[in-house]
Formats: sequence, C-alpha cells, structure tokens
Amino acid sequence: MLLSFSSSPCLAASQVIDNGIAYLYPSQATDGRWVGNTTDDFYTTTEVLKSLLYLSMTGNEYISGRNWIASQSEEDIDFLTQRLFFLNSSADVEALLSYRNQNGGWGSYPTYDSSTIVDTEAVLQALKSINYSDQSVISYGIEFLKSGQNPDGGWGFYQGDNSSIYMTAIVSITIQPFSRTPSKATAINKATSYLIAHQNTDGGFGSSLSTVYETAYAYIAIVGV
Repeated sequence: MLLSFSSSPCLAASQVIDNGIAYLYPSQATDGRWVGNTTDDFYTTTEVLKSLLYLSMTGNEYISGRNWIASQSEEDIDFLTQRLFFLNSSADVEALLSYRNQNGGWGSYPTYDSSTIVDTEAVLQALKSINYSDQSVISYGIEFLKSGQNPDGGWGFYQGDNSSIYMTAIVSITIQPFSRTPSKATAINKATSYLIAHQNTDGGFGSSLSTVYETAYAYIAIVGV
C-alpha cells in the first residue's frame, strides 16, 4: 500500500508526459517543423525540440525537426541563439561573437550597437548550452546584465526599462549556472527577493494577473537558489 501511494504521483506525471507527446508527434509537419498558432514556426519548433531533448526523446521526430531548423537561414540574434542549442555550429558561434558590442552585451541584430538585456541573456544561455570556454566573453556579458539590474532587484527588457517578473526570472536563471562570485550572488539574491515580493495572492506570478509562463519561470528561478 505504501509503495502504491508513493509511486502514484510518478505514474500520473508519466501519463501526462505520454499524453503530451501523443499530441506533439502527430502535429509535426511533413518537412519536420511544428506550426505555431500565434508564433513563428521556427520558435514553435525550437520549443518543441527543447522539450524532446529534455526528455531524451531524440528519435526520428527530433532529428526531422532539427534538420528543418538547420535548413533555415537568418542573421538575427534570437535565431542564432535558438539554433545553437541544437546544432552547436562553429559558424553560428563566430557570428554571435562578431555581433558583440563593446559594453559586453548584444543587440537584436548585427547592426544594433545598443545592447539589450533580453538579447544578452539569450546569447549567454546559448553559449552555456555548448559549454563555450572563453570566460572573458561570459564575464563581460554577465557584467552588462548586472549593470542593468534596477534598484528594486528586477530587470526589464533593456537598461532603464521597468522591472518585470518574466525578465527578472529569465536573467536570474541565466546567471545561476555560471561560477558564483559575491557580486553575482548579490544580484541573484536581489532578484529572488523581487520575485517573492511580487507573488500574487493566488500563488502565481504575473505583471498584473498571474500567468502560466511567468509563474513557471519565476518558480524555476526561485528553486534554483
């Protein structure tokens, strides 16, 4: 009886995952992509591939999706960072490094010399996913992020932007895996305090009403510390 009680949540979670996969696989197009309802197909496909990779489901569906990603050609920062998760292309790495601004951050496009918080954290996450070794690049990027932290402990999408649950959680998640220094720890702790202070009465997180995605990101950021 004790065994059945202790294992039932795991069995329930497994069934939920199986149901989700049963929905995703038939939804894949013949060319390998997944078509989004409200988002670009490229980003819908990368999110599905991340889920499959996390679950170690890297069979034919994953390979077909990854091949479709490889066939796409763009130069914006967001595209390159997403593709790097799956292809680990040295050409994409070199392109990202060439787009880096003097302040250590990145902008949305190669021609943007104005770095943003949202683009810089995306590049750092992508570089971390391939265990990029040049710590000077990583350190300068993190310093840029830290310089954009608001007095309330949160971050916005760019320096001077109002703090938001989403960006604060994302930046905290981005910084956490890198080697911890006192200044990084301080930045992360301030971000955690900001998130906890902005939890809504229903238990969720959101800039006004609670949303699923903001609650999920806030939870990941808080659990990480």
